[in-house]
Amino acid sequence: SQYRARSVVQYLLGKGVKSERLTAKGYGETVPVASNDTEEGRQFNRRVEFKILAN
Repeated sequence: SQYRARSVVQYLLGKGVKSERLTAKGYGETVPVASNDTEEGRQFNRRVEFKILAN
């Protein structure tokens, strides 16, 4: 989870987004959106979410 979040940050930095505008947080198994009992649920839980904040 944290690795995925860092990967997205690195991608955005490569596209010119300033580092001070980014924060990465990995939640791992603590904030699932679906059950981890099925492969489909685990796929839903492998995600990246963005929050866009006003200046």
